[in-house]
Amino acid sequence: MEHLRVANPTARVVIVGLGGGSLTSYISRHYKEAKMTSIEIDQEMVNVAKKYFNFKTDKNSDVQVADGLNISMDNQVDLLVLDVGQTDPSLSLQYPPEIFVQSETLEMWRRCLTDNGIIAINLICREKSQIAEIIKKCRKCFKHCFVLNCDQDANKIIILSNCDKLKNGLLDGGKTIQSHCCLSDSEAEKVYFMLSTMT
Repeated sequence: MEHLRVANPTARVVIVGLGGGSLTSYISRHYKEAKMTSIEIDQEMVNVAKKYFNFKTDKNSDVQVADGLNISMDNQVDLLVLDVGQTDPSLSLQYPPEIFVQSETLEMWRRCLTDNGIIAINLICREKSQIAEIIKKCRKCFKHCFVLNCDQDANKIIILSNCDKLKNGLLDGGKTIQSHCCLSDSEAEKVYFMLSTMT
């Protein structure tokens, strides 16, 4: 987000998968000028977010009850977050559903982005070969593909963009994390190292 705030303070942010609304609320609170749209397929999930997680919309933040695969925003989105899961526990790919990371769909996401736009995908998959195949597809479609390994082996965050300034923006974001979270120098070094060595 820091990369986008510099490039465009009124960044257009689309989050597919509302959940409890915590990510949407965080971005709304810390990036007050950003224009937010959360897309959630299930109205009941929106109700749960409002009732139990204190999720609220405002003039810069709204929720659409719709299928995230049907969004049509050519060259309009500065940050697209895919944080949507599927309900079949027998599948190795839990986040996102497989159709969200097929080549044709990745091309659709790419067309949604502005020149400085970024996609962040929450990936949870138990099969290493399937993870490798998804990353391969992402690298074919986008100039830059960074993979952030989370604590759990199956969970990764994939950052995609065609913007050459992205890596420096990520490192600047690490500095922002330190200032907001009061990290110690050693903790900050871990954040910078993690961001600078993403594959």
